[in-house]
Amino acid sequence: MKNADIQTDKWLKSNGLNPNTFCDTSLNLLQAQKTAHNLLKHHSALLRVDETKLLKTFLFQLRQKCLIKKVLIANLYRVMNLGTRINRQVFKQHQALKKEINHSIKG
Repeated sequence: MKNADIQTDKWLKSNGLNPNTFCDTSLNLLQAQKTAHNLLKHHSALLRVDETKLLKTFLFQLRQKCLIKKVLIANLYRVMNLGTRINRQVFKQHQALKKEINHSIKG
């Protein structure tokens, strides 16, 4: 295996993607997989218990080659919508923090 292939596999794994099934997986599933991985890794404190369970189950199904075909489109969209909601929440928190910092500097 070439050095570039090793680095690529390492990067895919660090981003929650499976290098063995990467080429066979649809773009929508890959995007949802990356979203689920990032939510669990970076924003788990903002997730409810049922949302965490959904994301972990979704990622487990994607790791099993035989279960990938059983992933429901509805679950895929639930993961993507959850990612959108959490991103909006993080953005609002960031804006509020930025505003608070600006007020403390001016005042």
